[in-house]
Amino acid sequence: MRRISEREAGDAVKCPGCGAKNEPDVRTCTSCGAPVLDDLEPSGFARDSTVAPRPTIGTSTPGPLFVGRAGEYRMQRKLAEGGMGVAYLATDRRLGRDVVVKRIRHVDPEMVERFLREIDVVKRLEHENVITIYDWNVDEDGPFIVMRYLGRGTLQRHVDREGRLDDEELFDLSRGLGRALVHVHEHGILHRDIKPSNVLLTMDGQAVLSDFGLARSEAGSNLTSQGQGLGTRFYAAPEQ
Repeated sequence: MRRISEREAGDAVKCPGCGAKNEPDVRTCTSCGAPVLDDLEPSGFARDSTVAPRPTIGTSTPGPLFVGRAGEYRMQRKLAEGGMGVAYLATDRRLGRDVVVKRIRHVDPEMVERFLREIDVVKRLEHENVITIYDWNVDEDGPFIVMRYLGRGTLQRHVDREGRLDDEELFDLSRGLGRALVHVHEHGILHRDIKPSNVLLTMDGQAVLSDFGLARSEAGSNLTSQGQGLGTRFYAAPEQ
């Protein structure tokens, strides 16, 4: 892979959403508006516009291999499944650590755009109470992202299993989420889908905000149509 300093001025950047070629200095595709996201690459390297090989299952391997831009990730098992995508527990083959690989369920233009929006939003955030993205790529099944694995699942799962939070737990989680939202808002981002299933828990009980698929940035466009509902029933703002 070439270093950025060696990249020719006329090199085209392929959109991971629609495949259109764009000028090398653009951040969003001129055809579909999806983020091009060159600056998510590992430091010092230019974006590889080729599509990654489709994950394949070998006869002697435990699961499919996701080929990212900064590493390879071997699937272990499915962790969760939602309306937008599926999350898998995987192993970073280079670093030997557990990670989460999240892939969208339906590869249609709007869903791909939302998924790439999530990458574009989260990669600008760096906070202990906000989920960390390690890597991403697009293969024949569509885009996927590689995130930090926290070990305890969602707040919703914890409440379903353990029941109502006590006052101390509620205070600690609320304080962590408050810090996360302050950080997010300082970067001009609105999450727009705060709910227990989008809050992850660390092993020591700290809250981590995740799932920025509906997030809106001050610098970006609104992906919802006029009059279209947004968020999740019972958690969305009442004026919607």
